Amino acid sequence: MYSKNDRSSYIKFCKRNFGKNSYQSNLDFIDWLLKYNNNRFFIMLNDNTVVGCIHLFKGFFLYGENIIESGVIHDLMVDKNFRNSGGGLRLIQHGIKSNDFTILSGSVGKLSQAYKRMCPIQMKSYWYKKIMFPKSIFLNRKISNLDKYRKMADDNGFKILCNDTGDDFIKTHSFEKYNLNEQTKIFFHWRFLEKGAPKTFIISDFKNNNSVMFVFAKKGLIPYLRIFDIHKEEDTVILDILKLIEKIAVSTGITVVLYTVLNYNLVEHLGYKKYDPMPSSYIYVKNRKKIDQEIISMPGYCSDLGFDSKSLN
Repeated sequence: MYSKNDRSSYIKFCKRNFGKNSYQSNLDFIDWLLKYNNNRFFIMLNDNTVVGCIHLFKGFFLYGENIIESGVIHDLMVDKNFRNSGGGLRLIQHGIKSNDFTILSGSVGKLSQAYKRMCPIQMKSYWYKKIMFPKSIFLNRKISNLDKYRKMADDNGFKILCNDTGDDFIKTHSFEKYNLNEQTKIFFHWRFLEKGAPKTFIISDFKNNNSVMFVFAKKGLIPYLRIFDIHKEEDTVILDILKLIEKIAVSTGITVVLYTVLNYNLVEHLGYKKYDPMPSSYIYVKNRKKIDQEIISMPGYCSDLGFDSKSLN
């Protein structure tokens, strides 16, 4: 279990394995993670040095019309010098044992193979990207003032909000669909309204029937925009929102738009290319309960997709 005494070693571990400037090593991000389910932040030690980690938070998925609480795996990593020790598999096993259901979104390579050993159910997920030709250089300040983009959205019959607007953001994305029981209220507050939460944007129609959630982020020197959740009633409206998001991307200096969505594939005819290799998403079911994978879906914001906007801090 992670404790504040491990902070210095943990930050060094993150910089060594996630990258020198990784958001995982950002103190603001670590503090935000620890504000929710902090008893699910596990580390692996060797001589009091962090050599592995797995963080889980409590989210939910949809099973038909039912809301099912689940654990969600985030930031599973083992130091490169210990990856042949079986540490990754042990971390997974330790992480999932306290949950009836556990989600892992977007795994590839050895991580995906390790998770498959647990006999999970594969979930639908869609991973695409599109190269953009920006009109300017990306700067953080371009996304700090929404006035320009509000006008662009309004001219197209939509509205844009950022989660720093507070409760209005929650109302926009039709979160009322999920009943907002006590647990989902706590989750939504942490995910979007808690101090330090990843900066997140929504574009929706004025009736809140169709909306798309996205973040701006950076990998190294490359700025990108990640679309990670869709709430829809009409495909045509979502396609118009996606086209507007591309215009905003070009205007802000974005070079790549990522479409990493767990519920709807709507970009096949918009010039997007599939990831290669294609990531896989899984749900582990404790006690081998029988469930119908065809009626499983998951809002993207219940995964760790979108956390990478902290890379701009």
